[in-house]
Amino acid sequence: MEEHVLALLSATQLPEASPRKDAESQLEQLHTNEQFPCALVSIASHHLVATNNRQAALNLLKIFVQRSWSESLLGFHGQVRVNDTIKDEIRRKVYAIVIDEDADPKVTAAASAVVSKIASVDYPDAWPDLLSNLLSQAPRSNDGQLHGILTVLVELLQDALDETAYAANSKELLTCLHNIAVDDARKPTLRALAVLVFRSCFDTIEMIKQGDKSTARQLTQDALDMWLPFLVGYLKLEMPATPSKADEDEGTPVASTWRGVIMLKIRVISVLARIQNLFPSLLGSYAWDLFITAWECLRAHAQTYRALYTEADDRQGKLTDSNNLQYTFDFLTLEELDYLHGLLNAPQVKKGLSSQWESLGEANQYTEASWIVQVLSNLVDYACITAEDEVMWEMDINIFLVEETSATENYTHRAACTSFARRLCGWLPQQTLGSLLFCMKTVFDNGNSDWRVKESVMFLLQQVFEEIYYDPLAEASNPDFDNACLDVFRGVFSDGNDLLRGRGHILAGTIITSAGGALLGTAIESAKHSLSTCQSDSSEIVKLCCLRAMQDYVKTIPVPEVLGIQRETINAISTVLQSQDLNDLDNYEELTATLVETLRDAIIADAKSSLQHHALTVLFTIIQYSASSLLTSELAEEAFKAIVEVMSDEGEVAYAELCTNVLPTLMGALDVAGMTSKEDLGLIAMSMLVLLTEHNHDRLPEGFVSVVMPKICRILFTDTASELHEKATVIIQLMLFHDAQQVFSWQDPQIGKGGLEMILLIIERLLGPQVDDASAAEVGSLAVELVEKADPESLRPLMPSLLNVTAFRLTTATHEPLIQSLTLIFAHLAVVDAQQLLDFLSITQIQGHDQGSGLEAVMRRWLESSIYFVGAKNIRQNILALANIYKLHDARLSNIYVQGDLIVENTSRIKTRSMAKKEPDQYQMITVQMKILKVLVSEIPPDPSPGSGSLKHTKFRDSYKGQENDSDEEDGDEDWEDDNDFLDLASASVREGNFPQADSVMTELMNGSVTHFSRDYNKETQSLLLEFFRLIAQQPEFQAQYPFLTEQEKQKLEGLERTSQAMNGFQLDAVHST
Repeated sequence: MEEHVLALLSATQLPEASPRKDAESQLEQLHTNEQFPCALVSIASHHLVATNNRQAALNLLKIFVQRSWSESLLGFHGQVRVNDTIKDEIRRKVYAIVIDEDADPKVTAAASAVVSKIASVDYPDAWPDLLSNLLSQAPRSNDGQLHGILTVLVELLQDALDETAYAANSKELLTCLHNIAVDDARKPTLRALAVLVFRSCFDTIEMIKQGDKSTARQLTQDALDMWLPFLVGYLKLEMPATPSKADEDEGTPVASTWRGVIMLKIRVISVLARIQNLFPSLLGSYAWDLFITAWECLRAHAQTYRALYTEADDRQGKLTDSNNLQYTFDFLTLEELDYLHGLLNAPQVKKGLSSQWESLGEANQYTEASWIVQVLSNLVDYACITAEDEVMWEMDINIFLVEETSATENYTHRAACTSFARRLCGWLPQQTLGSLLFCMKTVFDNGNSDWRVKESVMFLLQQVFEEIYYDPLAEASNPDFDNACLDVFRGVFSDGNDLLRGRGHILAGTIITSAGGALLGTAIESAKHSLSTCQSDSSEIVKLCCLRAMQDYVKTIPVPEVLGIQRETINAISTVLQSQDLNDLDNYEELTATLVETLRDAIIADAKSSLQHHALTVLFTIIQYSASSLLTSELAEEAFKAIVEVMSDEGEVAYAELCTNVLPTLMGALDVAGMTSKEDLGLIAMSMLVLLTEHNHDRLPEGFVSVVMPKICRILFTDTASELHEKATVIIQLMLFHDAQQVFSWQDPQIGKGGLEMILLIIERLLGPQVDDASAAEVGSLAVELVEKADPESLRPLMPSLLNVTAFRLTTATHEPLIQSLTLIFAHLAVVDAQQLLDFLSITQIQGHDQGSGLEAVMRRWLESSIYFVGAKNIRQNILALANIYKLHDARLSNIYVQGDLIVENTSRIKTRSMAKKEPDQYQMITVQMKILKVLVSEIPPDPSPGSGSLKHTKFRDSYKGQENDSDEEDGDEDWEDDNDFLDLASASVREGNFPQADSVMTELMNGSVTHFSRDYNKETQSLLLEFFRLIAQQPEFQAQYPFLTEQEKQKLEGLERTSQAMNGFQLDAVHST
């Protein structure tokens, strides 16, 4: 079989498609053969077989293992196809390849991947000696073998080594890794890999910490005792000679040494940062020395970074090797920046820096002797625009705007320096501002300063101003200080560099608008200067910077004064827009977003005057050519909403004028969207139409329905995007709500049917099987509005068939919004007459459904979905309806059983997806009456009284924060890092699901008892519940059901009095405690 498989493997690498695909197909069929993996591992073990075929065999073996080795593996195909004997043989042979001295590194790497995959499910039960074999083999391995061993260890720590196994083997593991890391004779790549494995150990320790903090702390201390001298020593190691471009291209020893040191330094810093995050107090006594060391490294590396990346663009950055190890200098300096930033909040560091600042005296605090000035000078060096970015920004304005608005996922030195400066500012705001002003004066007074340095210091000053003064509650800045800043960089407006001129306009806007009106005269003058520059400057970057500055000005300048520049701002936006290729606008999202954002702010400054100039014309032009941009669409809707709200407040005449202006454009956009299949354009036009209809007065303007309704009907009777159907349904519902008479009076000009008939046809279509769930999501709200507004006599003959169709669609729906929408139809009827609804449903048979009567089918679906309802009005309607049904104590409901609480198994075993298919979750079966009671109890918010158990998950994030902030309380280092209130989604503990309170939260979530996790409670809803439970408290039916409530549900009922007091703020009568 080996020869046949080898021939197929060779064929899969042929350039010709036909034989290659045929070989792949045959190999796929062999996956069901038990001898297939044996053939693959035999091929991979033969030295005479070509390396590419050995690699291919191992890669295919890895796929086989993933599919057919164990049901615990992701990607398992449902059947284990190898017995234990064959598994033993495969494990033995593939491990032999990993430690084979003569194996090609590529083969070793492929074999390591297979061992890792098998070990993730077989260690330690079926492969107990794997770890001990790896650790004993490592010291005597050659480079190829050691690479394979370290690769396996990484996977083993991530997937297979649990807390118990780690604790038992930690000493041997850490010793082995330490010996590799300190061995100068080993390749830097292998030493870095060893440190990478060492860092992975702390992911396991983090999981141990959740259950046994003292053990985790001791394990970390043991690791530090062994490793810290090496980590600190390598951190202090000076960089070797910088290789030339030729050295790097040719891979000379100089370049290899350079890359190796960078690789290992990055891993060392990442380990120190990981320990700092996990147990900061353990590094407390070293924090000051580590800070000074990291600072000195960063200062020493600044000139090299500038030469490699800021002044020249011929060196590549952000590069990693095949092991995903970073090896370029920009990665190292970025890691150093972040590490120094993290150390800044250590108590020992704060104490040392504060002492230095005070010892300088006032005369020297804002000089080069100040540590704040020195740190900020470093940040200025690293925040400079790189040569590569300069080229890219000038080529593509969108890239510049992405970086400028921090909308990019690309983490750069500029972003790291921004974060650092903001953190420093949060600690010492005024000192940071004063020190930056000194840095800026120094840079600008030096006639030889590069434009990049000037732009960088201005950029950081902008970030600091935004950090301090953009909070609405912050005090205004000092006008004298602001003027001093402005005086320093006034000359940049005439500088020859586009990026520097643009930064000048943005910074001026930031500083002037931070003064709280003290520089109002300057603001108007500066705004006009930016508008003039926007019209006259040849640089697109400068134009966009001016428009970004205008966003600050129009928000700050009072309305009387802003009117003078509002029209000019819109003209400037129009000028920039006209300079673009409109047909290519879809490819420039950030450009259109900047234009619309500035236009939005200009409109909001005085929305009433928007109809007096061409603001809406500019807005609709941008939308027409960039509707596919979600960001642009959202900003455009905000601008339009501001106009609609203001005109609506002005009265019916102003609102009618707005409708006259915009309806033709919106209807035209719907026509264009229909003819060109531009669904994005149709969606934004519909969204604006929803806003226009929603903010109407008591009656719609005359002719509104006759203009809108034909387009809406066409959309609803056409197969198109579900969102269009959903918004069209909402528009009809809103027109019914505001002016039912105009809707019912309207007649379709094509088929001659009136408004009522057309709406009934629309509802019938949306409830039909040809329309998907998402498209019909709002049909329930439309039906309820129709029932409320239409003549009862006209609807009475149609109600039975309408409810029958609704009940059938409810039982087949899978989309939660549609389920809620349909359920609310029955909820509305239950509020009006619950008994009549139950009588009707009990005699209704749902065609093709096996759940018995309509009463059974509807109540089951209704109660299953109640806990997922959203919207305060909908939740209140649902509560009132269920309360009405419960109070009937209808005997028919006691004979219908529905799904109750989850039956929680008393086991610690993790249930995999395949196991869940074989053994699905089991639930209690309870009566409808009991389920209604449990649903209504679930709507009660947590008891606010101290010590109440129901308070446990009121603020899940806050409780997590509290637990994290206590992590090192006994060491007095709770101030070390103030970001612990955020879940680190990349951490091992979170990826494994081992974060505080996860188990209890998930249990309650499955039980349906943590609806308060995302509920928005209000007084009216809680008053309803309080009145209901007061009413039924003494009834025999409730007293018989009470013992079957869970303890948490009983606690909620007992705390209902206190909850209502807390929400309503007045004394309520005592609730009887059953």
